[in-house]
Amino acid sequence: MSQKPENVFVGTYFEPDEIERLRQEVTKRGLNLVYHGEWLQPASFPAEHNHNLKLTPQQWDTWINDLKQADIMLDFEVNTLSRWVPENLTPRLRWLQATSAGVGQTIEKAGLGETNLIVTTASGIHAQPLAEFVMMGLLMWIKQYPLIARQQREKVWRKYATDELPGKTLAIIGPGKIGRRVAELARAFGMRVLAGPSSLEGRTPADYNADELFSVKKPALLETLTRTDALVLAIPHTPETEGMIGAAEFAALKPGAYFINIARGKVIDEAALIEALRSGQLSGAALDVFDTEPLPPSSPFWEMPNVVVAPHSASTSYPENNRVIDLFLENLDFFLAGQTSKMRNVLDKKRLY
Repeated sequence: MSQKPENVFVGTYFEPDEIERLRQEVTKRGLNLVYHGEWLQPASFPAEHNHNLKLTPQQWDTWINDLKQADIMLDFEVNTLSRWVPENLTPRLRWLQATSAGVGQTIEKAGLGETNLIVTTASGIHAQPLAEFVMMGLLMWIKQYPLIARQQREKVWRKYATDELPGKTLAIIGPGKIGRRVAELARAFGMRVLAGPSSLEGRTPADYNADELFSVKKPALLETLTRTDALVLAIPHTPETEGMIGAAEFAALKPGAYFINIARGKVIDEAALIEALRSGQLSGAALDVFDTEPLPPSSPFWEMPNVVVAPHSASTSYPENNRVIDLFLENLDFFLAGQTSKMRNVLDKKRLY
C-alpha cells in the first residue's frame, strides 16, 4: 500500500446510530471518519441512500476538499462522480464500497473502469428481501390474488379453485447470490428449478441450488423456456444482457407463464412484455425495475390488474444498512491488512459485475 490510509469518507445518509457504530469501528482501526450528516436529507424510508445531493456552493467546496483527502469511501453521490477522473477529485482514493449491487454501469460511465480504484458492491445484501419478493409474486400468481382482490373489492362471495407450486418449473436467468436464494425457497415449495448462469463450464446444478442448468444462449434458451412455468430475471445490466428478453423469449414460454424481473429494466423489451401480457401469453408479472424510473404515469403497467408494480424497492429492508456496515467492516480489515484478494464483492470492471 503506497500510503497508510487515514480518512474514510461516508458519501450518503446513514442513521445516527449507524454512523456512531461506524465511527467507533473506524476509530478503533486508527482511521478518521468524515461524514456530513447535517447537510444530508434524512432517509424517507429505512436504508434509503440518496445519491443526488443538494448542497450550497460553500458546502460543495468543503465536500470536494474532503473528497480529495479520502482514502476510502462508503458509498458515493453522483453529483461529482463524472468529475472524479477529469478533475482529479479523488487523488488518494483507493477503495469504494457501494451500498448497491448493480453499480457496474455507473462506474463505467464515470470513467472509473480504467483506474486502479477497487470497487466493492453490496452483492448478496439484498438476496433475502428480493427472494421474498419473488415468492410473493409466485404465490400471488398461483393463488390467483387478482381474482381475490377483485371479488373483495366488488363484495362478491364466489368460491373458486387454484393451482399449486409443487411440480411447476421455475427458470432463473442470472442465478447469483440472489438467484440461489430464490432457488432455495422455490425448491422448498416443491418447484423444479432451472438455473441459467452466464457460463456452464465447470458448473453443476448444486452450485445454484438448482435441479438443472441451461445455457442462456439461443437456441438453448428458447428450448428451456418452452418448459418454463415461471421466469425470473436476476442478471446484471451489461451490454451483453441489454434487451436479452424480448418477443421471441416471451413467446417461447408456456402459455400462461408468469414473469418476474428483479434485474434491471433495460434487460427486457418492455413493449414485448406488455403485448405478451395483453395477449394472455403471460398470465401476469411482478416487476420491481423498469426501463424508465420513476415509471411514467402513462405506462400501461400501472393499470394492468395482473401486474405487480414495485418502485425499485423490493431489495430494501430494515436490516439493510447494518448488513452493509458488516460487509464494509469485513472488507476494511482485509484492505488494511493488504489482503485485497480476500475482499468480498470486488467489481469486475470489464464484466461490470
